[in-house]
Amino acid sequence: MLFRTNSGRATFVAVAAALALCSTVASVSSAAKRPVASKPTSRASSKSPASSRVAKPTRANTSLYQPNGRPPNASAPFDWSGPSPDPAVRAASSFEAATTAIVPNNKIFKLLIIGSDARPGEDFHKTRGDSIHVFLWNPASNKGVLVGIPRDSYVDLGGGKKGKITGALTGQGPDNMLRVVNGLSKLDIKHYVITGFAGFSRMVDDIGGVNVLVDPMMNDPLSGATFAKGWFAMNGPAALAFNRNRHTVVGGDLGRSANQGRFLLYGLAKLREETSNVAGLVRWVETFRRNADTNLAPTDFLVLAQIARQINPANLQNVVLTGKNIRVGSGKASTDAVQLDPGYAGLFVDIGRDAVNDGK
Repeated sequence: MLFRTNSGRATFVAVAAALALCSTVASVSSAAKRPVASKPTSRASSKSPASSRVAKPTRANTSLYQPNGRPPNASAPFDWSGPSPDPAVRAASSFEAATTAIVPNNKIFKLLIIGSDARPGEDFHKTRGDSIHVFLWNPASNKGVLVGIPRDSYVDLGGGKKGKITGALTGQGPDNMLRVVNGLSKLDIKHYVITGFAGFSRMVDDIGGVNVLVDPMMNDPLSGATFAKGWFAMNGPAALAFNRNRHTVVGGDLGRSANQGRFLLYGLAKLREETSNVAGLVRWVETFRRNADTNLAPTDFLVLAQIARQINPANLQNVVLTGKNIRVGSGKASTDAVQLDPGYAGLFVDIGRDAVNDGK
């Protein structure tokens, strides 16, 4: 196994090197019909799940959206020939050329994936980090791991201040979140990708939706995630609802982070399923450039997407840092938080060591 974890929570299911282009990403498929959640079985609202709060927060919604999706299809072989149709991004001539360009000497590729909970009118660069994942990929073995950091993790924010890691983004930006995550992980991650609620939703719609397995069912009127058990072809609002739900998932914030990781990997499966050449990948890259931001060089986008196209989601582990729910602060300032288990530091050490040594 590529990574040893003391959480034992590896699961199957990515926007990154284009994995990051997957969590969030979307390919503009003009031939694909935009998928929406199935209509409820009763006369409750038939709006998209994320926009319909059909019950009060104190009452369960009994009208669940019914499955309308399918498992991912097998991916076709990738054609490396042909230049990029977009002069702003460069292509690679082979998988070896792509990895050499992005990860010299077969070192580990590291990326911080941030989903901000910015609402309309808010700057997603500096508004609360809602989804925080570290992606590590080893080109020697073509395996990797996605490590979810619960947004309510109570960590050292620097300057002698402690608080929820979500606040590392607030008012300060992704560079500060990168600094805090590096302090937590000791991984020396240099690159990030970031988007907000609106950008995430648009990207999912642009790719024609993402097929996601909901298991167990979800029934959270607060987020709009009211899904029966089964496969769903989620459009943007439905995907946003699925990723935001923490009230009806096991583990609360930890369970939400695990589902966000699963969605990223289902996005990677979508990328592999629907792109078989450079021209197809350019559509995903253009969508990413419109709806997200990164400190990666623009010329690297297509090369990263070509690498992501070669990564089998089954070779990626989805791990969430574990912890326990606590209350911090006092009086009206008190709030719920997650106290990470003491072993989290060792987990990152194991991940880094195993990633380097595996596949040699």
